[in-house]
Amino acid sequence: MLHQFSETETRLVLGWIEQANGDLRDKLHALADDLERAHRELHKVSDTLRKVPTDDVLRPILEEIHALNERLVKASTDALLKDQNINALELELHEAERNHAFLAQKLAAAARHSGKLHVLPRVQKTLDEYRTKLIERKVTQLQGAVTECFNLLCRKKDTLRTIRIDSRTFSISLCDKQNKPLQKAQLSAGEKQIYAVSMLWALAKTSGRPLPIVIDTPLARLDSDHRRLLIEHYFPMASHQVIVLSTDTEVDQMYFDQLRPSIARVYHLDYDQTVGSTSIKQGYFWKERDEAYKAATN
Repeated sequence: MLHQFSETETRLVLGWIEQANGDLRDKLHALADDLERAHRELHKVSDTLRKVPTDDVLRPILEEIHALNERLVKASTDALLKDQNINALELELHEAERNHAFLAQKLAAAARHSGKLHVLPRVQKTLDEYRTKLIERKVTQLQGAVTECFNLLCRKKDTLRTIRIDSRTFSISLCDKQNKPLQKAQLSAGEKQIYAVSMLWALAKTSGRPLPIVIDTPLARLDSDHRRLLIEHYFPMASHQVIVLSTDTEVDQMYFDQLRPSIARVYHLDYDQTVGSTSIKQGYFWKERDEAYKAATN
């Protein structure tokens, strides 16, 4: 024995020798290739290092690069400020556009209003003409109606012909059958009352509206002919609702019978001197008031 190995060590060494004869050869070749590549890279790096300029050459370039970096930073800052200014100007532009639109609307409205003001005198003139024509038409209707009513209620059929009303001053003039002016002072007390009733009746007719009528002691100053005409023509047709406040000497039994078809309600205001108050009772003055009331309400 040369090296005094044990059997185990011998087997280990023999394994190493066998491994060296096999795998290690390939590994050595690979390592040799790697070493060769490393030498080539080292040679290339050495060539590159030899080509690197010296500090004297690089210093101006580095200083220029530094200056350019400073200019770049300043330009970036300026660009950021300009972007902020642009955003502020865009906001001002939007606000100006909104104000412009608002002012344009106001200007258009003012133009329309100015156009209306320009037309206003013509509109006012037209309305004034329409008002004048309307008044003339209504006055014509009124004087026709009051003439008709007066002639219907007046017993002197040959005395009065027309009643004229001035559409500007609304003054009233009376004319007889010969179309001659007739002074109101020439009318009797009864005719004046008939004239007043005729005017109210004509106004109600001309208005075209249902106006309730209240008549207080309507027959006191009238003679029998005028009373009869009022009973026959005015009371039943004066309005849709007529309240007549009369005494028993005005609307007596005969007149009451004539009005009965048009009467809806009958009341008697009875004043009691002992208590100083007035009580309301159904019926008229005479004893048959209950029967008359029933007949009137049926």
